[in-house]
Amino acid sequence: MKEAIITDTLGVFEETTLVTDDVIGVFPIYGPLPHPEEGSAEVQQEPKITGYRIAVGVPPGLYRPKWDFETESWTEALTPEEIEEIIKPQPQEATEAEQKIAALEIALAVQTEQTFTALDAVATVFEQLLSLQDQFAAMSPGGGEPTA
Repeated sequence: MKEAIITDTLGVFEETTLVTDDVIGVFPIYGPLPHPEEGSAEVQQEPKITGYRIAVGVPPGLYRPKWDFETESWTEALTPEEIEEIIKPQPQEATEAEQKIAALEIALAVQTEQTFTALDAVATVFEQLLSLQDQFAAMSPGGGEPTA
């Protein structure tokens, strides 16, 4: 089995289908014939072509394959502008979850900075207390020596 392409009546890709490996070529797809009404004279109607089944490989690099019935080959159905629109990078908006994560990361950074500032202040106060303790000990009788 191999892949074949189903196209519209203009030869533009619509979907894929499977065919046996020995099938090669272009085959019309006919729509259903309308049922003649009861009591009317039967008139033979030509079946209407609704598309084609094309069992010819599509070359790589086509964004929207189109069968060219004159050259019997695949061509590109899209314009260069349409292709450019497809291949240009699309800006991605952050999802709600990503926005929440970013907000939490900012809040964490602010909280961390505030914590370090508070720890610096505590360390400064502690150093000042140690300095005052040394000064007080130096002023007490005995020069800060423990008394018995």
